[in-house]
Amino acid sequence: MTDDSGFNNKVDGLSGATITGNGVTNLLQFWLSDLGFQPFLNQQKK
Repeated sequence: MTDDSGFNNKVDGLSGATITGNGVTNLLQFWLSDLGFQPFLNQQKK
């Protein structure tokens, strides 16, 4: 695909969104686990 700038590149935004989504999922799973803030959050519920 060639655009007006003459570059012959195309960015697949879907693959970038998948990588970002997976990263956010992993981040939340870690920080809300026993290794992250879960003990603190459980203490605050009491």
